[in-house]
Amino acid sequence: MIRLIADAGATKTKWALMDSGWEAMDMFRTDGLNPAVMPGSEIESVVRDVALRLERIRVDEVFFYGAGCLDQFKEPLVETFRSVLGCEGVEVCSDMLGAARALCGHEAGIACILGTGSNSCLYDGTAIVENVAPLGYILGDEGSGAVIGRRFLGDLLKGQLPQTVGRIFRERCGHSREDIIRSVYRSTAPSRFLASFMPIVRECLCEPAVEDLVVDEFCRFLRRNVAAYNPAADNMPVNFMGSVACHFRPQLLRALGCCGMTAGRIIDDPIPGLIEYHKRK
Repeated sequence: MIRLIADAGATKTKWALMDSGWEAMDMFRTDGLNPAVMPGSEIESVVRDVALRLERIRVDEVFFYGAGCLDQFKEPLVETFRSVLGCEGVEVCSDMLGAARALCGHEAGIACILGTGSNSCLYDGTAIVENVAPLGYILGDEGSGAVIGRRFLGDLLKGQLPQTVGRIFRERCGHSREDIIRSVYRSTAPSRFLASFMPIVRECLCEPAVEDLVVDEFCRFLRRNVAAYNPAADNMPVNFMGSVACHFRPQLLRALGCCGMTAGRIIDDPIPGLIEYHKRK
C-alpha cells in the first residue's frame, strides 16, 4: 500500500511518499494549498503537479494536513484527490491536528504552533478536545511572528528601543516609516509582512529590551492560551512546532519557566512525526 502524507501552508506544501513498509520513496515540495482561500482550479493545478511527480505510481491513501482545512472546505479537496490521483482513502485534517499528532503521537498532550501565526490545543491522543481560538494577529496570535514583529516595529518607530537596534534595522532593511505603514495597512498580507522582520528581531536579541519583548510575548501566549487547558492539562509538558518556536528556543524556555510550565518537544518539521503517527496507527 502506497501512502502520501502532506503538510500544507500558504506558500508551500511538503509531501512524503511512503511505501508499504513505511519507508520514504520520495520527499518533495509544491506550491501552497489552502482550500479556504484558493479556488478549485488552483487546488486542482497543485494536485496535478503532485500527480506528475508521482508519474505511474498509484497512491492508495492520502493524509493531508493544512491551514484552512475547516469542515466546510474539506470535501472539494477530498474529491480533487480522488479524481486526480485515483485513490479512495483520503483524510483531510487541520494543521493544528497535524501538529498535535506530530508532537504527541498517540499520547495525550498540549500542542502549540508558533510561526507567522499561533495556535494551540489540548489533544487526547487521537483528536483535539479543546482549542482556544487563535483570532489572528489583531485580536490574538500571541507569540507569533506577526505579533512579535508588530510590537518590535511599533517600539522601534516610537523610539522605545536602543539606538543600536535602530542602526541594525537601517543596515538590514530599506523600509522607511511610510513604507511600513503602507505595507501594514494596505497590503494583502500584512501578517506575513510583520513576521518578515523576525530575522532582525533575532539579530537584536543581544539587547535586553528586545529579548524581554520576545519573552513577554511568549508569556502572553502561554497565559492567554495554554493556561486555559488547566486543570485537565495541569503538569502536562507543552510541545511546540514552528519556525518561531525553534529559532527563539532560549526565550521560549525562559517564558515557560516564568509561567511555571514544563517544556516538551520543540520541532520545525511535522513530517517525521506524522509518518511515525500513521505508521503506529
